Amino acid sequence: MFCLPSGEPVAVRPVTSADQWRFRRVWAEMSPRTRYLRFHGGHLSEDGPCIRYLTDVDQQLHVAHGAILADHPDHPGVGVFRFIRPRLQAAHAELAITVVDGYQQQGVGRYLLGCAADEAARRSIEQFTFRILAGRHRLHAGLQRVGAVVHGFEDGALVYSLPITSVQDRAATPLPPRRQTGWPGPVEHAG
Repeated sequence: MFCLPSGEPVAVRPVTSADQWRFRRVWAEMSPRTRYLRFHGGHLSEDGPCIRYLTDVDQQLHVAHGAILADHPDHPGVGVFRFIRPRLQAAHAELAITVVDGYQQQGVGRYLLGCAADEAARRSIEQFTFRILAGRHRLHAGLQRVGAVVHGFEDGALVYSLPITSVQDRAATPLPPRRQTGWPGPVEHAG
Protein backbone atom coordinates (compact mmCIF):
# COMPACT_ATOMS: atom_id res chain seq x y z
CA MET A 1 0.00 0.00 0.00
CA PHE A 2 1.15 3.51 -0.82
CA CYS A 3 -0.14 6.79 0.59
CA LEU A 4 -0.39 10.05 -1.29
CA PRO A 5 0.91 13.16 0.49
CA SER A 6 -2.75 13.85 1.39
CA GLY A 7 -2.81 10.55 3.31
CA GLU A 8 -5.13 8.80 0.83
CA PRO A 9 -4.15 5.14 0.44
CA VAL A 10 -3.46 3.85 -3.06
CA ALA A 11 -3.65 0.18 -3.98
CA VAL A 12 -2.01 -1.32 -7.07
CA ARG A 13 -3.69 -4.30 -8.69
CA PRO A 14 -3.77 -6.11 -12.04
CA VAL A 15 -5.78 -4.48 -14.82
CA THR A 16 -8.66 -6.56 -16.20
CA SER A 17 -11.20 -6.11 -18.98
CA ALA A 18 -13.66 -4.95 -16.29
CA ASP A 19 -11.51 -1.79 -16.01
CA GLN A 20 -12.52 -0.46 -19.43
CA TRP A 21 -14.74 2.18 -17.82
CA ARG A 22 -11.75 3.45 -15.82
CA PHE A 23 -9.64 3.89 -18.95
CA ARG A 24 -12.45 5.67 -20.82
CA ARG A 25 -12.98 8.09 -17.93
CA VAL A 26 -9.30 8.81 -17.41
CA TRP A 27 -8.77 9.30 -21.15
CA ALA A 28 -11.64 11.82 -21.26
CA GLU A 29 -10.15 13.74 -18.33
CA MET A 30 -6.52 13.59 -19.50
CA SER A 31 -5.12 16.91 -20.68
CA PRO A 32 -3.85 17.20 -24.26
CA ARG A 33 -0.38 17.89 -22.82
CA THR A 34 -0.38 14.66 -20.82
CA ARG A 35 -1.59 12.71 -23.84
CA TYR A 36 1.19 14.21 -25.92
CA LEU A 37 3.89 13.56 -23.31
CA ARG A 38 2.75 10.00 -22.68
CA PHE A 39 1.90 8.90 -26.22
CA HIS A 40 4.47 11.11 -27.99
CA GLY A 41 1.91 12.82 -30.16
CA GLY A 42 0.52 9.57 -31.50
CA HIS A 43 -3.23 9.40 -31.76
CA LEU A 44 -4.99 6.96 -29.52
CA SER A 45 -8.71 7.00 -29.19
CA GLU A 46 -11.10 5.85 -26.54
CA ASP A 47 -12.85 3.52 -28.96
CA GLY A 48 -13.35 -0.19 -28.36
CA PRO A 49 -10.18 -1.64 -29.96
CA CYS A 50 -7.84 0.78 -28.18
CA ILE A 51 -9.48 0.30 -24.79
CA ARG A 52 -9.53 -3.48 -25.27
CA TYR A 53 -5.81 -3.41 -26.10
CA LEU A 54 -5.12 -1.54 -22.85
CA THR A 55 -7.31 -3.75 -20.66
CA ASP A 56 -7.39 -7.25 -22.20
CA VAL A 57 -3.95 -8.24 -21.00
CA ASP A 58 -2.62 -11.72 -20.27
CA GLN A 59 -0.39 -10.64 -17.33
CA GLN A 60 2.48 -12.63 -18.84
CA LEU A 61 3.53 -11.07 -22.16
CA HIS A 62 1.44 -7.93 -21.64
CA VAL A 63 1.36 -7.00 -17.95
CA ALA A 64 -0.65 -4.04 -16.67
CA HIS A 65 -1.45 -2.90 -13.13
CA GLY A 66 -3.51 0.10 -12.12
CA ALA A 67 -3.18 2.35 -9.09
CA ILE A 68 -6.54 3.12 -7.54
CA LEU A 69 -7.68 5.04 -4.48
CA ALA A 70 -8.18 2.22 -1.97
CA ASP A 71 -11.04 3.98 -0.17
CA HIS A 72 -12.88 5.03 -3.36
CA PRO A 73 -13.56 2.04 -5.64
CA ASP A 74 -15.73 4.20 -7.94
CA HIS A 75 -12.78 6.51 -8.71
CA PRO A 76 -11.18 5.68 -12.09
CA GLY A 77 -7.64 5.55 -10.76
CA VAL A 78 -4.45 7.56 -10.38
CA GLY A 79 -2.02 5.77 -12.68
CA VAL A 80 -1.05 2.61 -14.51
CA PHE A 81 2.07 0.75 -15.51
CA ARG A 82 2.37 -1.75 -18.29
CA PHE A 83 5.16 -3.69 -19.81
CA ILE A 84 5.23 -5.86 -22.88
CA ARG A 85 7.81 -8.46 -23.75
CA PRO A 86 8.20 -10.14 -27.13
CA ARG A 87 8.08 -13.73 -25.85
CA LEU A 88 7.69 -15.49 -22.51
CA GLN A 89 11.36 -16.22 -21.92
CA ALA A 90 12.50 -12.73 -22.93
CA ALA A 91 14.69 -11.05 -20.31
CA HIS A 92 13.62 -7.56 -21.41
CA ALA A 93 10.31 -5.72 -21.70
CA GLU A 94 9.16 -2.32 -22.90
CA LEU A 95 7.74 -0.28 -20.00
CA ALA A 96 5.21 2.54 -19.93
CA ILE A 97 3.87 4.43 -16.92
CA THR A 98 1.06 6.96 -16.95
CA VAL A 99 0.02 9.09 -13.99
CA VAL A 100 -3.31 10.94 -14.11
CA ASP A 101 -2.91 14.74 -14.26
CA GLY A 102 -4.19 15.49 -10.75
CA TYR A 103 -1.83 12.96 -9.17
CA GLN A 104 1.44 13.90 -10.83
CA GLN A 105 4.38 15.03 -8.67
CA GLN A 106 3.09 13.02 -5.70
CA GLY A 107 5.35 9.97 -5.92
CA VAL A 108 2.87 7.83 -7.87
CA GLY A 109 5.17 7.33 -10.88
CA ARG A 110 8.09 6.29 -8.72
CA TYR A 111 5.92 3.90 -6.77
CA LEU A 112 4.53 2.38 -9.97
CA LEU A 113 8.09 1.95 -11.26
CA GLY A 114 8.93 -0.06 -8.13
CA CYS A 115 5.78 -2.17 -8.52
CA ALA A 116 6.59 -2.77 -12.20
CA ALA A 117 10.12 -3.87 -11.27
CA ASP A 118 8.76 -6.34 -8.71
CA GLU A 119 6.30 -7.80 -11.23
CA ALA A 120 9.05 -8.01 -13.86
CA ALA A 121 11.41 -9.80 -11.48
CA ARG A 122 8.69 -12.38 -10.73
CA ARG A 123 8.66 -13.10 -14.47
CA SER A 124 12.48 -13.31 -14.76
CA ILE A 125 12.67 -10.05 -16.69
CA GLU A 126 16.02 -8.36 -16.11
CA GLN A 127 15.70 -5.06 -17.95
CA PHE A 128 13.14 -2.48 -19.03
CA THR A 129 13.40 -0.32 -22.11
CA PHE A 130 11.30 2.80 -22.62
CA ARG A 131 11.09 6.05 -24.54
CA ILE A 132 10.77 9.53 -23.06
CA LEU A 133 10.36 12.66 -25.15
CA ALA A 134 13.43 14.87 -25.23
CA GLY A 135 13.07 18.06 -23.19
CA ARG A 136 11.54 16.44 -20.10
CA HIS A 137 14.59 17.36 -18.03
CA ARG A 138 13.24 16.58 -14.54
CA LEU A 139 11.99 13.18 -15.64
CA HIS A 140 15.28 12.39 -17.40
CA ALA A 141 17.25 13.36 -14.29
CA GLY A 142 15.02 11.23 -12.06
CA LEU A 143 15.37 8.22 -14.35
CA GLN A 144 19.13 8.54 -14.37
CA ARG A 145 19.11 8.65 -10.55
CA VAL A 146 17.46 5.23 -10.50
CA GLY A 147 19.98 3.80 -12.95
CA ALA A 148 18.41 4.34 -16.38
CA VAL A 149 20.88 4.74 -19.24
CA VAL A 150 20.21 6.42 -22.59
CA HIS A 151 20.89 4.11 -25.52
CA GLY A 152 19.60 6.11 -28.43
CA PHE A 153 17.29 8.68 -29.89
CA GLU A 154 14.23 7.69 -31.90
CA ASP A 155 11.34 9.79 -33.23
CA GLY A 156 12.05 12.70 -30.86
CA ALA A 157 12.42 10.48 -27.81
CA LEU A 158 15.38 9.24 -25.82
CA VAL A 159 15.52 5.45 -25.62
CA TYR A 160 16.46 4.20 -22.16
CA SER A 161 17.32 0.89 -20.60
CA LEU A 162 16.93 0.23 -16.90
CA PRO A 163 18.07 -2.91 -15.07
CA ILE A 164 15.32 -4.25 -12.81
CA THR A 165 17.82 -4.75 -9.97
CA SER A 166 18.69 -1.06 -10.14
CA VAL A 167 15.08 -0.15 -9.36
CA GLN A 168 14.79 -2.76 -6.62
CA ASP A 169 18.05 -1.62 -5.00
CA ARG A 170 16.65 1.90 -4.75
CA ALA A 171 13.18 0.91 -3.52
CA ALA A 172 14.18 1.47 0.10
CA THR A 173 16.10 4.66 -0.67
CA PRO A 174 14.20 7.72 0.56
CA LEU A 175 13.52 10.61 -1.74
CA PRO A 176 15.11 13.97 -1.04
CA PRO A 177 13.35 15.71 1.90
CA ARG A 178 10.92 17.82 -0.16
CA ARG A 179 9.26 14.68 -1.59
CA GLN A 180 9.71 12.22 1.28
CA THR A 181 5.97 11.78 1.86
CA GLY A 182 5.47 10.43 -1.66
CA TRP A 183 7.61 7.30 -1.23
CA PRO A 184 6.83 4.90 1.58
CA GLY A 185 10.04 2.85 1.49
CA PRO A 186 10.12 -0.80 0.49
CA VAL A 187 7.73 -1.61 -2.33
CA GLU A 188 4.59 -3.43 -1.30
CA HIS A 189 1.51 -3.72 -3.47
CA ALA A 190 -1.58 -5.77 -3.99
CA GLY A 191 -1.44 -8.26 -6.76
